[in-house]
Amino acid sequence: MNDLKQLNTLISQVYSLSKKISNSNNFETLSDTNTDLLNKINILEDELSNKNKELENFKKKYDHDIKIKNNELKEKCEELNNLTKVSFVQSLNKQINDKNLIIQQLENQISKLKTHQIKESIVETKKEVNSVFNVENFEDINGFELTSYKKNYYLRDLETNELYDIVDNKPGKIVGLLNSKGKIKFN
Repeated sequence: MNDLKQLNTLISQVYSLSKKISNSNNFETLSDTNTDLLNKINILEDELSNKNKELENFKKKYDHDIKIKNNELKEKCEELNNLTKVSFVQSLNKQINDKNLIIQQLENQISKLKTHQIKESIVETKKEVNSVFNVENFEDINGFELTSYKKNYYLRDLETNELYDIVDNKPGKIVGLLNSKGKIKFN
């Protein structure tokens, strides 16, 4: 900006000197002054041109740097978005795993309850069968022996040592086995 002001000032001076030249007898002195002023103007114009070139180069460099930084920013934003997606997916996977663990625990509890209910119904059935059974009305059956265990009666196959429920004074379902040590193992 200062260069432009100086240039305008010099041009004004040249113009006023040229008017004086036409009025003055001292042409040589004025001519030298005029030449000096023109040289200074040329120097200032060259400096101004150089400054303009520097400014253009700086602007190009600045634009290029801004473009690079914008591209880097876009890449970082994409990376952040991808990381956010991965983090969200990991969070969902953790939630799914937690829910699957809860489901597995509930299934185990259901299985235990079913097993417990089945055992209870078997015990009740055995009690019903054995409660109907009357030892005094029992008739011997070939190949079987009447055995009692914990206040319940069973028929033992003499050949295989298998224990049967008693249904209508006859062997029912197999409920266990009498091992060689004399211990009973129920199914």
